[in-house]
Amino acid sequence: SFDVPAPAVAAPAPAEAAAPLAAAAPAAVPDDVEDELLDVFLEEAREVVVNGLAAIEQLRGEPGDLSEQTTLRRAFHTLKGSSRMVGLNDFGEAAWSMEQVLNVWLAEQKPMQPSLLQLSTDALHAFSSWADDIAAGRATGWDPESFRRSADAMRLDGTLVPLAVASGGTAAPEPVLALAAAD
Repeated sequence: SFDVPAPAVAAPAPAEAAAPLAAAAPAAVPDDVEDELLDVFLEEAREVVVNGLAAIEQLRGEPGDLSEQTTLRRAFHTLKGSSRMVGLNDFGEAAWSMEQVLNVWLAEQKPMQPSLLQLSTDALHAFSSWADDIAAGRATGWDPESFRRSADAMRLDGTLVPLAVASGGTAAPEPVLALAAAD
């Protein structure tokens, strides 16, 4: 749970909070993130990834299951919110892009396609690797733009654009593109 005392500083004005992230060099873990909060985030991220992957496995057998689709969307929503709470805004932006794909899909209430399940699987594995890199203090090689490009391609025209991620010595599993042809 996130029982945290209120910060001593004032919250940023809405205009500041909505300011776009700089695309130059993705930030590592902000210096002001408390170790305890970061540990809570990392533990929760690992649990959320497991839950999301379990939902995907269920959806492979029953692609129209709205409850499992909702569970998968909630995984990305939780990754977005909890990462932003600890100042990991790039992580949050990446998760937000995936959440948007699933928001649109759920609104249309249609069965999951293999390509969307593959993108979701690749993204969850990447978030797991990113969390591992954060825990190891080497999270500077990650960029939310790759997640956004892949998510936008899926959301806007149903195209599977492989998630291109790499970080300080850890790479996400290679995407399996054979499923894209099955659509």
